[in-house]
Amino acid sequence: MGLYVAIAGATFIFWMGVETTLAYATQKLSQRVRQMGFQTIMIQDMAFFDEPANTTNALSNVLSNSTDDLAGMGGPVMGGIFTFILTILGGIILSLVVCWKLALLCTATIPIVVACGWLRLQILNAFDTKVRQSGIDSAAYAGELIGSVCTVASLGLEEYSMRQYDSILAQRSAKSLQSILSASSLYAASQSVVYLCAALVFWYGGQLIADREYSTFQVYVCFVSLISGSQIAGSIFTFAPDASKAMHASQELDKVMQAKPKINHAFGNAEAETEKHDIQAQHPKGCRIEFEDVTFSYPSRPDRLALNNFSIIVEPGQTLALIGQTGSGKSTCVSLLERFYEPDLGRVLVDRHDITELDVNAYRQTISLVSQESIMFSGTIRENIAVGQVEREVSDPEIMEACRQASIINFVQSLPIREGLSTLVGTSGNMLSGGQKQRIAIARAFLRKPKILLLDEATSALDTESEAIVQAAMDTIRRGRTTIMVAHRLSTIRNAEIICVMENGMLIESGSHHELMSLRGKYWEMVGMQNLH
Repeated sequence: MGLYVAIAGATFIFWMGVETTLAYATQKLSQRVRQMGFQTIMIQDMAFFDEPANTTNALSNVLSNSTDDLAGMGGPVMGGIFTFILTILGGIILSLVVCWKLALLCTATIPIVVACGWLRLQILNAFDTKVRQSGIDSAAYAGELIGSVCTVASLGLEEYSMRQYDSILAQRSAKSLQSILSASSLYAASQSVVYLCAALVFWYGGQLIADREYSTFQVYVCFVSLISGSQIAGSIFTFAPDASKAMHASQELDKVMQAKPKINHAFGNAEAETEKHDIQAQHPKGCRIEFEDVTFSYPSRPDRLALNNFSIIVEPGQTLALIGQTGSGKSTCVSLLERFYEPDLGRVLVDRHDITELDVNAYRQTISLVSQESIMFSGTIRENIAVGQVEREVSDPEIMEACRQASIINFVQSLPIREGLSTLVGTSGNMLSGGQKQRIAIARAFLRKPKILLLDEATSALDTESEAIVQAAMDTIRRGRTTIMVAHRLSTIRNAEIICVMENGMLIESGSHHELMSLRGKYWEMVGMQNLH
């Protein structure tokens, strides 16, 4: 009895160590993979996010669910595989020593059991792919509706939305039925084939005993050694659903991590950090911007030119205003200048340097963008204004000066003394008005002290009173900087040194307000339509 107690204690300690080690390794693997996945996603070019497979929901799912599914291969699964390998190897060696003829027959049946389980795993992997796609499609549809719930309610689309959602789920469910039946059949086969193999071994073992080649004890030892191993193999494949999820998760994660950005290729490179300081030192006060015969089409719409042989020069300290109908290429100029994309033909030059040859992180430190939809992050007013200052600590006096320049100082000072800059803005800034968010974005831009200021329809979504306040703040921040403005309201760009009228990606008119008015061309017509003259 003492022997069995000792064996039990040793077994407990051994498997406790194995399971603890595997669980810890799995947890660290999941954490590491999640970190690497997030880093890879964050440095991708904008073209990566334009692909239908790389929606926000899909990438969020990869970071959350796929990493968890990958961890499903740890612990019990890896322990079971480890046990199976040791049992089979030990059983084969012992059986060959005791009863080699029967051992050969038993060993030949092991691949059959393993093959059935492997086929089941592959079918479950294909099934899991379909289930995941169903989840992505339904989640994307649900996310779209939840994000626009007010519109859905105002149009009375609740019942219609639920029917559409049910339809998406039903379509995927019908397609997956065949995979479920196939996987279930193979699972049943992997369980039953063990007993068929046992029957074959009993028959052949009986023949060997009848011929007096081996004793009953030898046949029994051989049977127990190998058939029990096969039974363990059958039990391992009960983890096939977890293994199939882990396989699919590894494929999704590998696809994301294999994506190589063309623009942010120097991310995390120590040499890039050295180059960063040298590049910043080369920039004089105020930047000269030049678009040199730039032609560009978005990767998602390669057959349509967003810019067609576009050329313009902006001297340091000047303001360039881009106007035109929707889709004329105005915001594309901003995206190219930010290096969200790179031109198909031509060059974008800043201080006569091709921006594709500059370190992207250092270059973007010289730019601030204020767009129509100012992005606010969950946190305080202080954090949202100082969010772009990753390399230095920003003092409250600096932030208050930025608020003064952005004409939001009165709002900040009106907040309770204990809160002030520590006031929470809510999720996506939902506790702030549109005008307040825009002025915080302008304060953020001012704090960065950019050499290039990009204003992409920064006042188009505001009411008249808020527009006037924000416009005054933008006029302040534009001083001493090269500014690129995109606008529909021509009242905001009359004082720009250069006004470019764009149409279908081409420049059709350029000059100051008075020069373009004297031409009596497209700009003159647009001014007339807005009754500005």
